[in-house]
Amino acid sequence: MKPMHADLRQAKVLALLPGEYFSILKEIYRYGKQHLEWRIFPLIASDDLGPYAALLSSPMDKIVLPDIASCATWEKDQRQVARIRALMADCEIQVDIPIYRLLLANERSIGRAYAKTHYYWPEREIAQRVLKDSRWCDIALMRLFQFAWDVIERYRPDFCLGSPTGGLFNTVFYYVTTHQKIPYLACNATLVTPGCHFWASQWGSFIEGVDERFKQYCEEKRVPSIESLQYVERFQEAPKPLPHYQQMWQQRANRLSFIHIHYEIASRVILRMLPIIKRQRVTNPKPLVSYVIDRYRNYWLYHRQKKYYRTFSAEELSKMNYIYYPFHLDPEIVLNVQAPFWHNQYNTIRLLSYNLPFGFRLLVREHRYNVGRRPTRYLRELARLPGVIWIDAFDDQYKYIRQAKLVVTVNGTSGFEGILLRRPVFTLDRTFYDALSIATRFDSRIDFGTQLLRAIHNPLPYASHYNERIALFMDAEKAVVLPRGSAPEEEVRVIQDKLIN
Repeated sequence: MKPMHADLRQAKVLALLPGEYFSILKEIYRYGKQHLEWRIFPLIASDDLGPYAALLSSPMDKIVLPDIASCATWEKDQRQVARIRALMADCEIQVDIPIYRLLLANERSIGRAYAKTHYYWPEREIAQRVLKDSRWCDIALMRLFQFAWDVIERYRPDFCLGSPTGGLFNTVFYYVTTHQKIPYLACNATLVTPGCHFWASQWGSFIEGVDERFKQYCEEKRVPSIESLQYVERFQEAPKPLPHYQQMWQQRANRLSFIHIHYEIASRVILRMLPIIKRQRVTNPKPLVSYVIDRYRNYWLYHRQKKYYRTFSAEELSKMNYIYYPFHLDPEIVLNVQAPFWHNQYNTIRLLSYNLPFGFRLLVREHRYNVGRRPTRYLRELARLPGVIWIDAFDDQYKYIRQAKLVVTVNGTSGFEGILLRRPVFTLDRTFYDALSIATRFDSRIDFGTQLLRAIHNPLPYASHYNERIALFMDAEKAVVLPRGSAPEEEVRVIQDKLIN
């Protein structure tokens, strides 16, 4: 890699798949090309340049994703096969994460075997192949790494920008660029500060700098901002999801209507037909027939399975002793990438069930995006576990948090909401709010049931300045993140700082 100029001028940038962050990345690329003479090399799924057309110096700079279901010529050369295997082994050592974690992170496709019995999903050709023969996983992984290696060798980017690690192609590039000492910066949405994002460069894309800033604020005995303190107090009086989650919940509710199902099917048909009409090649297109089947099944199961879910009033909850566990979305990056030990939530519920204190119930709230996707057997088997009660995903989650004797989460935002509402919280893995030191973190050296009992009965810490501590933590996050709509030159400055440091 050539030496990086301090102002990032004339940089070659590999534009990895953007996910939900394209609006942010597009402005950065536009600014970089116009003011810093960047050359952009985007990964795209079809021949259509689309919004990248104005960002490229040449149409030849586009990089079309390969069809990993097709055999490549190099696979017939055993020396080439041995070379790519050696490269993959070296990448594992550099990243310090086994490559098979890619399978778990992509359990809707190449890792479908890990979740086949947990939820339904419209399966692409890749998923169908690996389910028929698990050995095909190795073949697909080698094709992916060969593609990434060829791209890096050909274009020699100075750095890469994209969405977080987790997605199949981006994560393969994370391995290869780490091996080649090429920086990979991922854009991530914040979970505490609404409408903001941050840049991360490590596996799992945890926010960087908040813990250190919070520790600094505590040592300085800094007074929290009025804005953050008022947010904490308002949440305690009338809790509501962050704007991002409000939109998600409403979207999911709409998707379960019969009219919206047909709207989505029509949209999918149009999306499949457009490339055919334009005679454009599309890599691994989303399935159509299985998607239609999945949407109707989703609607049918949503209504058929309502009998498994219960709702309780606030008064009923006040008379119950219960632990509250809200399901994560299946799959979700915070589980499959950041906390793989806990990715099988069926096992987590079993563990909690046989560690319940006497007289307690385990209220399990389904994630709204999982509703209608579970096999009925999955719901029935979990409901048979002692003490387990399924809770309606569309019921108000905050009344369950308010009355819970303990909120348990792997690493989800429900734990932070439990902290805000002054409930004991037990986290099973690393979270973005660990620095608060309010939740009890699972310790494998101590009996699991013992830790549950202690988390229930121990008093909450920092009683004299509880709200102030949370508000100060929020201030620390605000200090290291960027609001949506930030000027592209400010985004580039932050990227530059990350690259230098």
